[in-house]
Amino acid sequence: MKLQYLFHGLCLLKLIEAQTDAEQFKATCDSQDEQVQTLDSGYKFKFICGKTGVTGNRIGFAQETGTLEDCAALCADNAECKGSMWDYGFKSCQLYNNGDDLQTRRRGIFLRREEESSSADCTAVEAELRECEAAEIVLQDDLKTCQTTQTESQQAHTEVAEKLEACEFERDLCEGSVDDAKKCETENSQITDLTEELQQCTTAALSNTLQLEQCQSTSSSCAVDLQQCQSASSSCTIDLQQCQNNAVSSAIELQQCQSTSSSCALQLQQSQAAASSSANQLQQCQNSASSTATQLQQCQATALSTANQLQQCQATASSSGLELQQCKANAASTTQQLQQCKADTVASAGVPAFNECNAGGNGQIVKIGNRSFKQRCNVSMWKSRMPLRRVVRPGLTRQECALICALDGGCRSVYFVRSTITIGECQLQNENIESKLNQGNADIAYIPV
Repeated sequence: MKLQYLFHGLCLLKLIEAQTDAEQFKATCDSQDEQVQTLDSGYKFKFICGKTGVTGNRIGFAQETGTLEDCAALCADNAECKGSMWDYGFKSCQLYNNGDDLQTRRRGIFLRREEESSSADCTAVEAELRECEAAEIVLQDDLKTCQTTQTESQQAHTEVAEKLEACEFERDLCEGSVDDAKKCETENSQITDLTEELQQCTTAALSNTLQLEQCQSTSSSCAVDLQQCQSASSSCTIDLQQCQNNAVSSAIELQQCQSTSSSCALQLQQSQAAASSSANQLQQCQNSASSTATQLQQCQATALSTANQLQQCQATASSSGLELQQCKANAASTTQQLQQCKADTVASAGVPAFNECNAGGNGQIVKIGNRSFKQRCNVSMWKSRMPLRRVVRPGLTRQECALICALDGGCRSVYFVRSTITIGECQLQNENIESKLNQGNADIAYIPV
């Protein structure tokens, strides 16, 4: 029987050797999803794409298999097996003793065992089969030792890989916003030139107050300067609108990457302080213009009109400068959060071994990235007393549960359910719950060290 499986597997390998694993997955799901296929061995399997069994129904550990046909053959060789799941990303096969309880697995195909054919006549191959089984016994011991560590590593790696993929997507969005910020900085140099011209305009206006006898000529000169200032302010407004549009686009992308807005509040306070300082300077300028208007009786109407327009120009240019500074500050915050995202990804890469509770696991210190936790076994706690942060749906392993807490900066401790109908539920906590734990039967808690 096993030689038949080997021959069938070699034939299938030749047919799909030109395909990548992803292409084989897509081709199978496009043409055979929800269909029953019969292997040469006589066993029938129904292909169900995007599904896997639940954790509580697993048989042993996942095994490395090159194709889904090999995964089906493993299930056919196991009398308890009711279905198997093949993950094309890790080329792994997990057997289950229940073929009806399923959950979502994006890269998996569940092979539900439908029925078995009658056993083939093995008389001609009994001698070879005995030799094969004798060699298999020797290999099984080595295989079990390898699988014990391999399965836990693969499960942890899957979670880390998915988080890394999401983080890289957010990184691409953030890098786009950084490019927009560089354009904004280039436009800022143009506004700086306009600000210098505005300062020259203000100097000319102050000079007019000291030259009362040349009021008429000074007023005319001031009107000319005002026209130049208004032209510059118009150009500045266009540049500011461009910067604002870029800043809006950057802000939308940044919302997918940032986790807090505390830095924005600090920047807002700084902007308000700068606006208050600008208002004081504007008031001094207005007071000076009012004094000038009293002394220049012959050109009062003209001078006042010119001063008011000049003040409006100054206020517009000052507002443009403040908004540009805000744009640059947002870009800098985006870059800082991108660096933090990369650092968190690097820190989350290392996942240690978790000992079983009856094999030295109680009190074990495990380090994940830059965080350390103490494993507390056989505990219990009422859910109503928990300082819950959030709850992750059932179906996870204890290693996956601890890894999620380690990657969540606000998670202080975590409670993993193994004794109720919500087995596999991961309950993240806002506080250290060690003092609230009671002696229990099977639940596990991870306490910060």
